[in-house]
Amino acid sequence: MIKLLNILQKLTRKIPFFYYYVRKLIGYNPILIKIFYDKELKVLEKIKNKNLTIIDIGSNDGIFLNLILSLKIKVKKIFAFEPNPLNEFSLSKIDNKNLKVFFLGLGEKKNMLNLYVPFYKVLFKKVYLTSYSCIVKDKAKNDLNKSFSKYFRKKFEYEKFFIKIVKLDTFNLKPDFIKLVAGGFEYQIIKGSIKTLKRYKPVLYLDPHSVKVKKLLTNLGYNKLYLDLKTYKFLKIKKNNNSDQCFYIHKQNNIFN
Repeated sequence: MIKLLNILQKLTRKIPFFYYYVRKLIGYNPILIKIFYDKELKVLEKIKNKNLTIIDIGSNDGIFLNLILSLKIKVKKIFAFEPNPLNEFSLSKIDNKNLKVFFLGLGEKKNMLNLYVPFYKVLFKKVYLTSYSCIVKDKAKNDLNKSFSKYFRKKFEYEKFFIKIVKLDTFNLKPDFIKLVAGGFEYQIIKGSIKTLKRYKPVLYLDPHSVKVKKLLTNLGYNKLYLDLKTYKFLKIKKNNNSDQCFYIHKQNNIFN
């Protein structure tokens, strides 16, 4: 049954309209979320004796937040950052006393930037694909081209939003775990988080990751690791490994030990 559902999910990713509604269906169902999204995060359940402070950078429509809240973990506080105004309604519906949402973008310095959100028209209705939103428009185009069939690629349009950018370091948070997905803007966000990373050495979960990001985090004392989903043990990623999901764990602060 799970294999069939996975096949159906892959098929829906080829058609924007189906992808939009299937994502919404999964996002509201804690059982389906665990099947389809970020199975790596179940490793957090290995942490038994710590109340976690979690930062979600790039919360989008809240699927990651719903997944975290469905796990059997102790949560002290969750701080979520999302700059796309189209996601404010979805995020405001997540009712949890430990959750604080900031409708802001993060970066290397305080700034105002454009955010490009792709959409597809169905019977004159705009269907927004907010999970493909990017500050760099060409990055959004490239991601869409990789995901959707050739028929739809020329049909995508973009809506532009002017968003506020601030540094994570200005919030003086004390995170244990940070999830960071920001449409190719991860490097700039990490640059604005250096003080936080140096002081608290949180685990980072990045998807995707880049050579620049790896070099920066390695210089800060982090090891880049891959989670074996069969054994739930961390392994060093091989040179040619193209896995999109990876963890960065500081040499001096492995909360999984």
